[in-house]
Amino acid sequence: MRMTAKEFALKNNMPLATVKRYCKKGLFRCHRIGRKYSIDVSCALKALADLDEQQAALSKPMNPVPRRQSRRINTPDDYLKALDDLKRGIA
Repeated sequence: MRMTAKEFALKNNMPLATVKRYCKKGLFRCHRIGRKYSIDVSCALKALADLDEQQAALSKPMNPVPRRQSRRINTPDDYLKALDDLKRGIA
């Protein structure tokens, strides 16, 4: 079944500009006749479902990155040891 971009946008509660943008990007299988788009509805609905799955995967919270603890330099000896480590490339 085919319908115009305007009909598809109204039926699926989407902005017309979004539907046209998806057509231009190639997310929806469609034909352009003059200034109007003729959209294959079944393919467009499948593409929307795939897009929703991708957005759901991106919105999952990520594990926090553990913070690296820096060495404390309390005495002049600690400072000199840290400086020697930097010179040798250990730190």
